[in-house]
Amino acid sequence: MKYGYARVSTAAQNLEVQIEKLKAYGCDEIYAEKQSGANNSRQRLSLILEKIQPGDHLVLYDLSRLGRLDSKLRAILDDFEERKIHFIFLNMNIDTSTSMGKFFYKVMAAVDEMIREEICRKVQDGINYARSQGRRGGKPPKLLPQVIQRAKELHRLIPPEEAQKILGIGKTTYYKALKVA
Repeated sequence: MKYGYARVSTAAQNLEVQIEKLKAYGCDEIYAEKQSGANNSRQRLSLILEKIQPGDHLVLYDLSRLGRLDSKLRAILDDFEERKIHFIFLNMNIDTSTSMGKFFYKVMAAVDEMIREEICRKVQDGINYARSQGRRGGKPPKLLPQVIQRAKELHRLIPPEEAQKILGIGKTTYYKALKVA
């Protein structure tokens, strides 16, 4: 049995190219999902992993569709080797039922993990640089000192609902501001 698996990381991406390639290869069943490869809970992949039997093949358009973290990929590959189940990567013509296919797969999994680590390092470098320039990420805090002071002033003069509208804050934020010493 040949199980095809197609995956894209975001809802904006398109699965059709992968699905067409899997159909052309002759997959008996094709499963597709829009989910990050770093996500551990990929339901469609889990269905395949439960159903697949010795002698079956898991066909993917590309190695990265399975995921990018080497430890996860190796765990799946080790499980498949033990169970006599094989991978086929269409874009590189890799078939893990051959010794060359197994070797190449392991090398590509290591390269893929290195690329992911490099991306994470670059993101962290960008965050660190921004912080060194005095910038902070995330949503700006609503409880600035001037908001707290103004909330306390308005609380003595007008009803809370009106004060919240004037300050542009919600009920919870308003009452938190009043509690600040």
